[in-house]
Amino acid sequence: LGQVIDLAQELAASRPDIEILLRGKGSQGGELAQEIARRGLANVRLAELQPNEALATALCQGDIHLVPQNPEAAAFAVPSKVFNIMAVGRPFVATALPGSSLWQLQHESGAFVCVPPDEPPAFAEAVLRLADDQRLRHELGRRGRDFVERNYSKPHILGGLLG
Repeated sequence: LGQVIDLAQELAASRPDIEILLRGKGSQGGELAQEIARRGLANVRLAELQPNEALATALCQGDIHLVPQNPEAAAFAVPSKVFNIMAVGRPFVATALPGSSLWQLQHESGAFVCVPPDEPPAFAEAVLRLADDQRLRHELGRRGRDFVERNYSKPHILGGLLG
């Protein structure tokens, strides 16, 4: 999440109109709030995690989602929220190492943008690209939704198990 705070700082000067909402405070909530206050970031808000029955609605509220990955912990993992974000047809920017599972998923789906981790200017540039291009946001969201329906829908998964 430190990558998101660094992103917020990058955006604060150039695009204070872009608000970052962090849902679910978790074990780092207190530290995050302190760091946000220390840096004087008015473009970041902390909010409560939504219950499962409200997840799709909450995901639809975001124009662009952020999926920061710790490069040491995530070489072979794809966060489950990625599939939820794609299922509701929203674009996102992920930080991931080139060649990682998440980076490969980007190439397979064409549904999101990946940038290397711990590079706040690249992260900010990707967010700004999506923020300034509504058509691209919609196209990436459509691709994500289509990808999930083709590969991870219940009929597809259950058909494979039953067939």
